[in-house]
Amino acid sequence: MKLTGKLKEDLLEKVVGGGSCPQSNLHLATPRVESGTYLALRTQPASDDSNEIAQITNGERFYVDVMRIASGSGYNYYWADYNGICGWVNTSFITLLD
Repeated sequence: MKLTGKLKEDLLEKVVGGGSCPQSNLHLATPRVESGTYLALRTQPASDDSNEIAQITNGERFYVDVMRIASGSGYNYYWADYNGICGWVNTSFITLLD
C-alpha cells in the first residue's frame, strides 16, 4: 500500500462527495490494472495527478459503495474505503469480489 497522504475523519468534508467512509452497500473489490501500475484513490471523481491520496496495487482489497457513484473525466467512480482512507476509484479498473 502506498499512501500519498492520509485524510483524518475531520478533513473528509473536503473530499468531493465526502462525509464518512462507506458503511452500507459495501462490496469487496480489487484493482484490475496492469502489472507495475496502480489504481488511484482520489479526492475527486476525476483523473488528475493532484487528487491522488493513495495507490492501490493488484491483489490488494478494499470496499466500494456501489450505490454511491459519480462521473468525471469521462469515467464513473465509486466511493471507496481503502484501509480507512476514503475517496473515489474508477469503476473501469476494479473487479467486484462479492
